[in-house]
Amino acid sequence: MIRFISPQQYATYTPPDNPQARAVYQYVKPFIEKGSRALIHNVDTEVWLAQIDDILLPVTKNTAQYENSYVCSLYTHYISYCKEEMNIVGIGGLKYLFAPLLGLLGWMANELK
Repeated sequence: MIRFISPQQYATYTPPDNPQARAVYQYVKPFIEKGSRALIHNVDTEVWLAQIDDILLPVTKNTAQYENSYVCSLYTHYISYCKEEMNIVGIGGLKYLFAPLLGLLGWMANELK
């Protein structure tokens, strides 16, 4: 069985009775209470729990946080971060070929949300 527990359900949710689930439940508590931005300045996300049988996992849920940390946002990972790396790595003239393609992919990602 797979079940997702939202921040709103956290207080009334009872985790599975095992050390792993209890540890994850306690780990996400500050994220639920304070929000991710208060704990990690470049992360703006909702922290949920995913329960798969008796295993509990922390999960991040993003809707429109496009300039988020790349570990929490597919958009940032594949679009924004890639644009930054092109400047750092110095790929020369290829930047002018890839930048418009990344811009198009970013636009498509925004439209398809």
